[in-house]
Amino acid sequence: MEMYVKIAEVRPLAQHTYEDRNGQPQVFKSKGFVLHNGSNSFYCEAKGKYAELLETRQFNQSQWYVADYNVSMRRYNDNNGNERFSNEVELQRINLV
Repeated sequence: MEMYVKIAEVRPLAQHTYEDRNGQPQVFKSKGFVLHNGSNSFYCEAKGKYAELLETRQFNQSQWYVADYNVSMRRYNDNNGNERFSNEVELQRINLV
């Protein structure tokens, strides 16, 4: 999806260590943003090398940006066995208009 947005908040780069399928340590990197289009706000994350790249950029909250992102849904059961859903928004690209 693509949308014109303003940036309400930029989160610092987060790094989490995990083991891959081969038991090798890896580092997962993400950078969070709160974006809004004038009526709706949502949280999204850039991941991996793109998150690292965005860490070096300066963002202006008064400027409009065009954001390209993917939305995915996750279905799971909570601790009580109730079916639950969550949405994840992954930022693919963000540039000034």
